[in-house]
Amino acid sequence: MAKTLWLVQINFNALNPLAVQILQIKILIMKLSIIIPVYNEEKTILELLRRVEAVNFPIEREIIIVDDGSTDGTAQLLKSLTHADDTRTNADSELLYRDLTYKIRGAAFNVRKKIGLGHKESVYQKALEEELGSLQLNFEKEKVIDVIYNDKKIGVYRPDFLIENKIILEIKALPFIGKNERQQIWTYLKGSKYKLLLLINFASKDVQIERVVYDTARLIPRQSALSQRQSALKVIFEEKNQGKGAALRRGFKVAGGEIIAIQDADLEYNPEDLPKLIQPILEGRADIVYGSRFLTKRKHGYPIFYLGNQLLSFLFLIFYGKKITDPWTCYKVFKKEIIRNIKLESRGFDLELELTAKFLRKGYTRSARQLVRSGKDQKQTFVSPLAANYKILELPISYQSRTYKEGKKIKWTDGLKAFWTLIKYRFYAP
Repeated sequence: MAKTLWLVQINFNALNPLAVQILQIKILIMKLSIIIPVYNEEKTILELLRRVEAVNFPIEREIIIVDDGSTDGTAQLLKSLTHADDTRTNADSELLYRDLTYKIRGAAFNVRKKIGLGHKESVYQKALEEELGSLQLNFEKEKVIDVIYNDKKIGVYRPDFLIENKIILEIKALPFIGKNERQQIWTYLKGSKYKLLLLINFASKDVQIERVVYDTARLIPRQSALSQRQSALKVIFEEKNQGKGAALRRGFKVAGGEIIAIQDADLEYNPEDLPKLIQPILEGRADIVYGSRFLTKRKHGYPIFYLGNQLLSFLFLIFYGKKITDPWTCYKVFKKEIIRNIKLESRGFDLELELTAKFLRKGYTRSARQLVRSGKDQKQTFVSPLAANYKILELPISYQSRTYKEGKKIKWTDGLKAFWTLIKYRFYAP
């Protein structure tokens, strides 16, 4: 308990003992739902997921990915992550060589995307060899591995690949993987010194990738600190593209946490900023926290988008009487109870502004004196005691804008929709 509360960094001196006890219980039972809308992000989704999972959150968290009808390889990558492992695999096995596994999976999907269905096993093996080489991974083909029983060598096993002397890789081109094939590779893995085998079948409709884990230390039932802190990855697949707003609304519906955070699937926003954004909510200092890209000195990517955001901020001040420095930011963190009574309608990027408009119309305000800037980096510090009645809070975040060549999707026409959204939800829509 002490460790968890230290991560949240609460000023307990400002609270009476009863309030401290209540806050301790509340924090320990709270859960964070991170909603990630995805559309055609095969180049970034695995790296983004790795970065999110690497963050040390002060409360339990779940990750909900909504694939919005991707037409590239994104859906296939996500399906491989959620594919049921061998029954002998426990929850901790997902953590075994995760980064290396992601690279191998990406290489397999590239092979399938380039040469398609209908080839022999040997063809896929040669193509995969090229992909692994391009990733500069160390691997050996058909390396002789001793099969051990009672500390004695009883035979040898020659897998298709041994990657980085860690992961055994078996290639298949079969209509389906049967029980005999699975039992055979399980037996080989069990008799070797290795813990993880990836079985890749290129002949299935979608590239089938299965993880088979054998680790005697992991087969002992236990609860690690990490397994207590982390929860399952949920992936939702939409049949056709409906827009970022529609994907977020779907994610909000299935979110099981008391706090919701929005995370884009590209690499523009740094997940390491999320803990500091949820902290004010845990401390009771805010109901909604925005991560603002414009509260730090940095290069702002495309000038037209910087000017557009400044115009939106000004329009919010004119139409709603409230100053929000970055109303279009992806990083919006808020209590789930807030949106239960808010009807959301937008299906595209304009949902970001609909959320802000309806937050303000519901009476959630940004105090003019809640923050002060300090230092050369324009970092922000709090100037009021813990008991201050703040609603919407803005905190500075890091941001790395990508180019259209790298996959940026927002267009100038979205700016026109944004202007209409501000007017619509100020004067016409409820």
